[in-house]
Order: sequence, then C-alpha cells, then structure tokens
Amino acid sequence: MSELSKNVTSEWIKATAVFGHTPLRIPVQMYVEGDDDVMFWKEAVKPYQKEYDINVVTNKAVNPEQGNGKSKLLSMEGLGKEKVVAVDADFDLIVDEYSTYTDMVRNSPFVVNTTWHSVENILLQKTDYISLVELFSMASWELYTYYLATVVAKEEPRPIKHYGEMLSQFGVQKCACQKNYTKFETAYKEELNNEIEKYKEASAQIKEKLIQLGYNETNIWKVTRGHYLWDMIVKPQFVAGVVNKINQGIQGNPKSIGQVKNSMGITKDVRSYADEWFYNNDMNNINVPTETRAKLNSMFV
Repeated sequence: MSELSKNVTSEWIKATAVFGHTPLRIPVQMYVEGDDDVMFWKEAVKPYQKEYDINVVTNKAVNPEQGNGKSKLLSMEGLGKEKVVAVDADFDLIVDEYSTYTDMVRNSPFVVNTTWHSVENILLQKTDYISLVELFSMASWELYTYYLATVVAKEEPRPIKHYGEMLSQFGVQKCACQKNYTKFETAYKEELNNEIEKYKEASAQIKEKLIQLGYNETNIWKVTRGHYLWDMIVKPQFVAGVVNKINQGIQGNPKSIGQVKNSMGITKDVRSYADEWFYNNDMNNINVPTETRAKLNSMFV
C-alpha cells in the first residue's frame, strides 16, 4: 500500500477540511468499488449532503498506481467517520465466512453494503423488466439454492463465475427473450438432477435462511449477481427496444439514422448507450434497500 493511502486517514480528511470549499460541512471520503458504482452511491448519500461534504470516489481515482475492487477497499488503513467504504454485499450477508472480509462487511461501522447482491440489482428497479427477473427468480430457485449449498460446503472454488456459466449453458438469455423460462428450468433440472438431490438437505437450510432474510422464490433476483441479470436478461430487452425505436424513427430512410439517434441522446453504439443509461442516468426511481439506508443513517445522522 502506498504512503499516500496510509496517510489519507479519517483524521487527515477532517483536519484538512478547513482548506476546502465547504469548511462548514463535515468532510467525508467515501470509496466505492469501481466507476460503475459512483453515481448510485452519490444518489444514496444525497440526503446527508446538507451537513456533510461526501466525496464519492474510487480508490484508483485517489491512488492511480493502485487498483479498484472490494478487497482493495476493505484492506484500507485509516477508516473512520470521515473515511468510509461502500461495497457490494455479494454473498457475505448470506454465507457465513464467505470471504476474508465477511465480518467487516456485516459489522464495521465504517463500511456500508448494498444489502442486495450488488449495485446492479438495485439499479434494475429503474427498468421496466422487474416482472421478467421475477419470472427468472421462480425458475432458478432450485438452481440458486443448490449452488449456494455447494458454496457453503466449499466445494465450489469460484462461485460467481461458475454460476454465470451455468446460466449461459442452460439458455437463460434465449428464454428471457421469449419471456418464458420453462426450457431453462427443465434443462438444469435434467442435467443436475443427481447433484441437486445430493444437496437437497443443505439446499433446504439455504432456503430457510433466505426466507429469514426476506427472500423467496419471487425475489431472489435481489441476491443473484446483478451483472448477470443486467447482461443476460434485461439489457438485451432494453437494447431491442431502443433499436426498435430507432427503426421506427428512420422509417425506411437509412440516411436519417444519425439524426434519429442524436434526437434520442444516443452518441455511441446502442449497447454502450444502454450501459451509460443504466449506471449513470435516471436515478430518481431508485429505492435504496432498507438495511442500507439504515446503515447510512447510522453513519451520517
């Protein structure tokens, strides 16, 4: 860790506030995992900006020689009231000792987490496709709980990537486009029948814990990796909708496509436009999970 990282402590941030533009507000440096997380957390801390001057940054923005990411943030020195971190919950709230930092994610007064799996899960609220991910939740319930059972048993060395590979293998994206996950559910149950049966008791314990945490067959999309939900299920629908609007706009005149895209605020390819909108725009319809809001309140109220 660089000397700069060590020196930028909570006390240092507080002491240097007098030299800033807002000396009457309490300075706070909030570190987030990556660039895609910045706008969400800026929105989440807006209610506190009257009393606090909360600067939401990535680690790499402050320490260019270092990288970003959850483990990088949670290994920072000098955390305190004026130096805090905001991270994705991942499976740390569901699986005991899921990572080296599970206890810190759950209990540190200077760490706030998303409650749901990641920022992406929360951002899905602003799309028109919640019903589509709810259908996915119901279809994937047995696969998800089986898979978490293998994680708890520590038989799955790379839990996140492998789950995504299974979703792809069993055709979740095609089923999402058809708005029917029957083939997906049938495929994984046939392929993994013996494995699912092997972990039946452990899966039942996972289901019980999920229910205690407020999750069920309909809403486990909240604790499924959000990148997969956006990339495999929701973004393809969003992109198709945008392309359809562009095609309607040009009305058989290809020369007007640039004009139509400009009128829609699209200055790049449609998939990049979709990501830009998802991560950086229209945050007004986002509800911060109750537990995350309570933790922010404890930090800033």
